[in-house]
Amino acid sequence: MLNINIFSTHVTSARHRNRFYYFITMFEKAFQAAKCTCTAVLLASFATAAYAQDLCPHKLLDRDMIVNLEGWFINAEHSRARIDLEWRHHEKKELDTFFVHIPNRPMFKYITSSTGRYVEFSEPKIKRQMAMHHLKEDIANTPVKYDDLELLAHGFFACKDSSVQKPNILSPAYSNMWWSATVDSLENPRLVTMRGAAKEKRELRIDSWKDFSGIKLPALVTVANLNYRGKLWVRSVYPVEEIDTDPLRENILKSGHDYRTFWWIGNEK
Repeated sequence: MLNINIFSTHVTSARHRNRFYYFITMFEKAFQAAKCTCTAVLLASFATAAYAQDLCPHKLLDRDMIVNLEGWFINAEHSRARIDLEWRHHEKKELDTFFVHIPNRPMFKYITSSTGRYVEFSEPKIKRQMAMHHLKEDIANTPVKYDDLELLAHGFFACKDSSVQKPNILSPAYSNMWWSATVDSLENPRLVTMRGAAKEKRELRIDSWKDFSGIKLPALVTVANLNYRGKLWVRSVYPVEEIDTDPLRENILKSGHDYRTFWWIGNEK
C-alpha cells in the first residue's frame, strides 16, 4: 500500500516539511490580516452611518449677519462670570466666526463650518482643532459651551417622525453634549428645556423677542441650571456689510478697548 503521510520521511524530506509549515504560517497571517481589515471597514461603515442622518435645520439667522451678545452668570463655582460674543454668520459660505472675549483671559476666535472647527488665539499664534468630544467643554469659567455655538451657527437637528417623537422635541444631530431641546411653542417659544450628557438639564426662559434689522430674535434670555444661572442678551444685530456703522463699535473705541481692532477685522466682511 502506498504511504501518503506527508509527515513521513518516506514521502518528504525535512526541507520539504519546513517549507510546508512556512506556507501554513504565511496563510494564517494573511487570513488574520484580511479579517482585521474587514472588521475595520465594518466599524468605519457603522460610524459613517451614525452621522448619515437626515437634517431638519432650525436656524435663527437666514442671511449674513453680525450678532453681539453679552452674558453674565453665577457659575458652578459660585463665582461671577462674564462673556462677550460677536457672532458673524455667513449663510452662503456656511462659515461662522465667534469672537470671544472673557475678562482677564486671552481673547480668541472660534471658527466653525460644516466640515470642521477650531479655536484660534492671536498672541501667540495658536490654532487648536476641535474634535466633536471637545464641544462639551465650557468656555472659560462660563456655563456657555462650544456645542451651544455650534447649534447657533448651524442649527443641525435630526428629522424625527411625529409618530415617534413630538414635534416640539428637537434632537441635535451631531451634538455630544445635548440630546434634546423641548420648546413650549414651535414659533417664538418662551421656554426651552435642554437635556444632555451626565444628566445635564438647562432651562432657557426667553423673556422677550425683538425685531433686529428685519429678523426676530430673542432679546433677553434667562439661563437656569441647578449649578448655575444668569442672563444672556443681544446688544445689537446688523448685516455684515454694515460693520463700520455699528454703534457698539463707536462706544468701544471711546473706551479704548476694541477687541475687534485687536484681531485686525475692521474691514473684514
